Amino acid sequence: MKKFYSAILLGLLIFTITSCSPAIPDPTNTPTIELTIPRQENWGIYSLDLSTEKIKLIYSTPWRISGLRLDPSGDRFAFSLMIDGDGHDFEEICTVNLDGSGFQRLTENDTLDTYPAWSPGGTRMAFLAWRNDSMDIFMMNADGSDQRLLYDSGSHDGDVHWVGDQLVYTQNSQIWMINSDGSDAHQISDPPRAGEWGQAVLPFGDYDPNFNPDGSKIAFERMVAEDTQHGNYDIFLINRDGTGETPLTTNSNTQGLPQWSHAGDRIVLFSLPLKTRVYTRFI
Repeated sequence: MKKFYSAILLGLLIFTITSCSPAIPDPTNTPTIELTIPRQENWGIYSLDLSTEKIKLIYSTPWRISGLRLDPSGDRFAFSLMIDGDGHDFEEICTVNLDGSGFQRLTENDTLDTYPAWSPGGTRMAFLAWRNDSMDIFMMNADGSDQRLLYDSGSHDGDVHWVGDQLVYTQNSQIWMINSDGSDAHQISDPPRAGEWGQAVLPFGDYDPNFNPDGSKIAFERMVAEDTQHGNYDIFLINRDGTGETPLTTNSNTQGLPQWSHAGDRIVLFSLPLKTRVYTRFI
């Protein structure tokens, strides 16, 4: 299962990766290894074996893939797929087996469904859907049945992740947490300038929270500057009760999407100062 830890390489033709380091290096001075990605259609799900650095194509499609998540047993991927059209209204939640077989479409409507998050037992799935006036958190069984609204904050909710009996997500450019039954929604982070719009595509604030394996800590990205169109982000760590906020990076590059290792001692993240790269950070 470890070789699928970095199976978040979607639709890239050439991907540049650095070796593991105890700190985030200076990308302009870091040696890189150029890897050729096997390609069929325009988008794909790949596995990266961290010991051999070999990349394997698992599933390929002409439609855009996003929000890839591996289930807790390591047997099945969930993701959002833009099916039969161009635009967010065509995004649907789908699953596929680890070997690329058994494709299944779980949602089918004319509204946005995206960002699936597996339950700890892999029997249910939380996801984001724009079926009303804003993006809300929905719940369904792993086979797509019993789709229902879990939580509507009244504004856009996003970036959901599920560990134990609680979900962490983004609301009002802040990190929030909620029980898996939809109760006790409460704020975790309080970033400066949260929700303030500048020149970037998102407002200042915190995004993409992810629990560590035991649910005691949350890694997330914070937009700290707007020197690029997509914003400049650093990676932060915070305890589940909102204490102990700590920056893990301070270089303000365009970086984010932190994901924990299975042991919870490393975080893999994207950094895009010059080329698309992946780094790991020891915790």
